[in-house]
Amino acid sequence: MLESIVSKNRCIVNIEDLEKKLDRGEEWGFRKVVDNSDYLGWVLLAKRKPPIVFPKETYETEETYISLREWSEKLKRTPYHILVLELKREVHESGDYEDNDDYRQRESYYLSTLQEVEEFIENLGYSLQNIQFSGDIDPP
Repeated sequence: MLESIVSKNRCIVNIEDLEKKLDRGEEWGFRKVVDNSDYLGWVLLAKRKPPIVFPKETYETEETYISLREWSEKLKRTPYHILVLELKREVHESGDYEDNDDYRQRESYYLSTLQEVEEFIENLGYSLQNIQFSGDIDPP
């Protein structure tokens, strides 16, 4: 299990600290090894927060209320978001805004627990012990 996570600018001593940082909206991840020097890659981890759902009477339509409630419940079930990216190097390095055609890979995964995240990350060949603050790995 995860014991210590260290980043250049941030240090997390345990999984509880990672959880706190994700709860604060921080994004963490890895630089992804790619097989083509024309691309850069990342595996990013964030935690999504469900929206506040007010009583049904506060919404203009029942459909709006139901949609928001369903979205909130989905985010509560699977709050952890892993994004696997491969982006054209020239686009990233130019600072231009990227579009869908600039990505060779852009896959999202939604998981329920940090333990599931850890297993998923390990299956990709990474370890949460080596996770870095996203600002240190320069994602798009």
